[in-house]
Amino acid sequence: MNRGEVIKHYLQTYFFVDLVSLVLQIAGFVHERDVNLIVLKLLKSCFVIVRYVRYIWCLEVLRTLQLYYGLSSFACKIIKMLLDIIVCLVLCIFILYTCLSTETEIEIEKFLRHSENTVKMLMMVCHGRRSHNLTSLEMLLPTLFILVGFIFHLAVLVQTSDIWFKYFSAQNKQSTVYESINAYMRYKALPVKLRERIYLYLEFKYQRHFFKESVIRKATSSSLRKEILIAATNTSFQNVDLFCELPKKVLNKIRAHLISEILLPGDALIRAGTIGRCMFLLIAGTVLVTTAENKPLCFLKDGAHFGEIALVVRLERVINVTAVSPCEIFKLDRQHFTVIMSKYPELLKNIQNKAFAKLTQQVDEFVQFTPVPSNMQIVPVESGFSEQF
Repeated sequence: MNRGEVIKHYLQTYFFVDLVSLVLQIAGFVHERDVNLIVLKLLKSCFVIVRYVRYIWCLEVLRTLQLYYGLSSFACKIIKMLLDIIVCLVLCIFILYTCLSTETEIEIEKFLRHSENTVKMLMMVCHGRRSHNLTSLEMLLPTLFILVGFIFHLAVLVQTSDIWFKYFSAQNKQSTVYESINAYMRYKALPVKLRERIYLYLEFKYQRHFFKESVIRKATSSSLRKEILIAATNTSFQNVDLFCELPKKVLNKIRAHLISEILLPGDALIRAGTIGRCMFLLIAGTVLVTTAENKPLCFLKDGAHFGEIALVVRLERVINVTAVSPCEIFKLDRQHFTVIMSKYPELLKNIQNKAFAKLTQQVDEFVQFTPVPSNMQIVPVESGFSEQF
């Protein structure tokens, strides 16, 4: 990040807060000049409260961590509620200790006593210290703390209820979906193996958190959906040699036509002898590459790509590609690719030259693994051997 932008952002946000909070340090020197003790204590408490404005920044960091690590909304709500409780307790304990303390040195026993009184008042189980010689401030603070405790109870109750109802509402919706699917499978008398594959598909796609993709599509604009698709395939597209020199604008147009699919173990992605019409990006999972005689060649994993030459060359596939684990793939159809690249004939010609050069260079390496019919050409992938059409 640019240092200038960081400095500018700090000056516009928390610089004034930090500057004002320094008055607390100045107040420590003023205390030596016999300023009114009660006023000084109130000022100290107020300036400490100003520092807690930075708690807003902590919540922003929590939100960023949720997006970065993919934390669930329930986990973030629980963490936020715990932080709210801790911050409230610490702030109230400090205010009570600062306002009621008469000694300049910190005493552990006195601090613990004030902490206990603070918690009890916030929990509304007592009204503070009992004494006949109470100052006006010592009488006012317990009342304020009990009022804060009442608001504190309401806030915790509201947040807990929100987490409780949303969590179990989501769980109930997910259970309803699975029960409906189970009832449908029983009605159709599906075999056990097919039922297991259906459950495996649902578990892999939804990761135990059911969502309605149609609702999400309706709630987002077409441009936003394209941005999501571009972000999901950014890493995989960077590894495709044929596209390395394409402008970003053209790449984004190509990505917008990618189609997502979920494969289960045993699903055939490519069969030898069929005409190649698509290229594939393997986002997650593992596939096995074999020859037409089912001789294993290699495994391809997350981030791999294959079949890109099929976008510019019409030839038969000469290998099989089969999923060995649940996989998420994106495929690009030749027809969509041709329509996009027809507007950029020079770039298309460059891609064709690269494809034929790569085909010619690698076909000899593949011959030793499988016999090649006279009317076919084959080529390996960079990370192992895989057919490229």
